[in-house]
Amino acid sequence: MAVALTGCDSDADKLGQAAPPVSAASATRTTAITTTTVVVQPPEAATVLSARAVVDAITAEGLPVANPRDTTAQLCKDWGCLQLITTDQFSVYQFADAAQASRVANIFPSGYVNGLIFLRFTRDGSHPTDPAMIPRYRAVLDRLSS
Repeated sequence: MAVALTGCDSDADKLGQAAPPVSAASATRTTAITTTTVVVQPPEAATVLSARAVVDAITAEGLPVANPRDTTAQLCKDWGCLQLITTDQFSVYQFADAAQASRVANIFPSGYVNGLIFLRFTRDGSHPTDPAMIPRYRAVLDRLSS
């Protein structure tokens, strides 16, 4: 198998000519080329707590989280949220501002708001939230928000 490597020569580039090929002897000394990409996010973007992160943290605590699903596209238009993750036991709404989170929390008496996140607990239906679990769900959100 033959490999031809070409390089750049500043004099050749100035004249608009291609640089001569690199010899096979120098090609064998080339080991690897690595590329590093660094993505820098603004500080405020890195500190925003998402609804998905809350559900993931509750799951990591070993608390009941059945059938998590992203219902953002279906429901956030109506509620003004940025993200909505629904489970059988509760739903987690993420808002752009705390005032909107509080307004929605006032509609549902069986919920808990902390900052931009509103936890809505299921009171009835086929999977009501176990009342004994509510303080534990809230505690996870409080730890994440502090």
